Amino acid sequence: MKAYATYSFYTDTYGGTAAEVDFNQQAYKSSRFIDKITFGRAAAVDDPDLLELIAYAVCEMADQLTAEAAAVVDGKTVKSVSNDGYSVSFVTEADGAAGLTSQRLYSIAENYLPTELLSFVTDEQEGCYE
Repeated sequence: MKAYATYSFYTDTYGGTAAEVDFNQQAYKSSRFIDKITFGRAAAVDDPDLLELIAYAVCEMADQLTAEAAAVVDGKTVKSVSNDGYSVSFVTEADGAAGLTSQRLYSIAENYLPTELLSFVTDEQEGCYE
């Protein structure tokens, strides 16, 4: 399976600050998510400019996943914290918790990836995507 961003790209080019072990774990998940939403087409990309955009997407997704992982207490995602009197609210299914992560990751992907990678429509005869 292809990894779309390296830790050195993450720190040197993207400017990320997560620990290498955290980045590698979340970058792997992010790369798999990109494979899923592009129907595997990202793996066939050979244009250096587009590969760089995919790497940026992976880096931002990895940061998002790292932040979400840090916001988990006892298996629940923290929605808000009040310091005065100490109160913690958690995300619930009524808040749409089930699909929030996927929606956030897809939104990041939309900012970086061209439509032809994200499109459901294919023209198999011509080998291009509408």
